[in-house]
Amino acid sequence: MNFKAKIYIKDKSLPFYKKMDNSEQLQWISISFALILLLILSNTENNIENIFESILKNIIYVCLGLFLISVIMRFGEYEKLNGKLEGEISFEKDGIKINNQLFEFNQINDFNIEFSDKYGSQTGKSNGAFLSQGLKNSISFYHNGKLIITYFQLYSSEQLEAIKKDLFFIITNELIIFKKKYLNLVDKKYKNTTDYLFFIEKMKKESKLS
Repeated sequence: MNFKAKIYIKDKSLPFYKKMDNSEQLQWISISFALILLLILSNTENNIENIFESILKNIIYVCLGLFLISVIMRFGEYEKLNGKLEGEISFEKDGIKINNQLFEFNQINDFNIEFSDKYGSQTGKSNGAFLSQGLKNSISFYHNGKLIITYFQLYSSEQLEAIKKDLFFIITNELIIFKKKYLNLVDKKYKNTTDYLFFIEKMKKESKLS
């Protein structure tokens, strides 16, 4: 087996504002100050000195400038970790190893995996960091009736290819009890191979694709 990755552990204790990316924090702070100052100006415009009014306007311009900086800044920014990378998950010949514990394939049920988020890919967020840390990946399954969920970081293209290769081997060799939905986990580049076509024929004969 080829796949190995660092385990990602979310810090659920962080308040929402600490979870924000740096550009997102700057954006909200600058807009909030600008709106507050605009509100002050609109309510006291006739009762304040020209110098004070000019200072407030200049601060508003600075806030708007910081907002524009935050918009530009996000395109080169990686999202916050908001947790830690600790331990390792890997596919072994007999099962899935999470840190030092091996979960044997023949004892795993309802296997699911998400692996679409790679380090440096786009986050898809409308604000905040534009670049991903590759943390929105997970493996989940039931083992002895207990749900096991592990998040992991995909840092490189090599790791992504390793997952695809290992999944193809695991599924076509029925290391995990076969379910039709697992065919969706097989990468399209493997679907024209002789091994895959033979496997599909075998599943048809065993009426496992109906």
